Amino acid sequence: MRIVPMPYGLLRAGRCLPVALRDGRGGVVVARGTLVPAGTDIGVLIRRGLWADADELERWQRQAESQRIASAEAPDDAGSEFWAGLPARANAVLREPAAPDFLATLLRLHDEFTHRLDREPDKALMALIRLASTSTEHYSATHGLLCAVSAALLVRQLSSWSDADRRSLSLAALSMNVWMTELQDELAKQRSAPTVAQRAVLANHSQGAAKALREAGVQDAAWLEAVAHHHDAVAGPLCSRSKGLQMARVLQRVDLFTARLSPRRSRPAMSASAAAQAAYLGEDGQPDEAGMLLIRALGIYPPGCLVRLASQELGVVLRRGVRANLPDVATISDKSGRALPLEAWRISTQPIAAALAPHEFVLDLPLARLLALAGAPLHMPSAGRRGPVVRSAEEALS
Repeated sequence: MRIVPMPYGLLRAGRCLPVALRDGRGGVVVARGTLVPAGTDIGVLIRRGLWADADELERWQRQAESQRIASAEAPDDAGSEFWAGLPARANAVLREPAAPDFLATLLRLHDEFTHRLDREPDKALMALIRLASTSTEHYSATHGLLCAVSAALLVRQLSSWSDADRRSLSLAALSMNVWMTELQDELAKQRSAPTVAQRAVLANHSQGAAKALREAGVQDAAWLEAVAHHHDAVAGPLCSRSKGLQMARVLQRVDLFTARLSPRRSRPAMSASAAAQAAYLGEDGQPDEAGMLLIRALGIYPPGCLVRLASQELGVVLRRGVRANLPDVATISDKSGRALPLEAWRISTQPIAAALAPHEFVLDLPLARLLALAGAPLHMPSAGRRGPVVRSAEEALS
């Protein structure tokens, strides 16, 4: 028997187990078909080290795949509308930090999307990466949301952090640029270099954001410290720092990674692999602890990113995989680059040859269709997948 770590998205509270849960020796801990009680903390279960029979997962994948492709003809409109509309909602909040209800509105917005993130993490990444990489509309808000989602997924690996710590981190990610929301939107559409006045705002925006949040009523010291230092947090071990400065270093890596996935008028976006490499290596040229945590959480090729397969077909990443370089990819073009009709999209068994930047990819990709395909609970590479297999982000990026 070959066992693999239990994919996070396969376990859902209130649903029956599609495969048996096993211990590290392959012994059955919970039988297939057992109901997972409502309210179960899935993250806690995963961190205990649950495993599954790889063959059983493969059989389930084949069944789920045929059902998913069929159901994708009727996409999840509610999910598509929620994530597609979220940047505009966040923009309305983040542009008014002096508003009397700013903090209450920010907290409600944050808790709404992070609650949804727990149920559909790959959908969240898919939507926000596609929105960030294809448009400069609401640039600052979209960037903040993608940073918050990325940070929330990263911090699931830190078992010593409390739920309050995790919430502080994602709130800091969402609000770290609140002092320059309008300027960030302007710069995304500006072809020329920043003016002297714009550079002054950029240089002071971390402290300015912390001050604005404090004046809005934020009393969380770690949140404020993370925002104030998210640009001057340097490379090095996290454990020797205060919790706020640990958060600041995480934000520095998340900010760098997600910014490179987004285009501006003055420069194109990078490919996912180039952005991952930039986040993985610190300023000293060495692997960075926070960067490694980020790439482990999102993968080398996060959902929504574009790739060229070994077959020369083009694809879009739907879901993170068990292994860092083997996400689930939908093939959406033939070898000559001609778009396939929607009904012909399929999950590829080909290895990824290269990541593509958004400007290298001109096919129209309906977000609702992508979210429908990304919404399946399974995160297991296809049995027929070929190519080099790596087990960690470190191995893939070294």
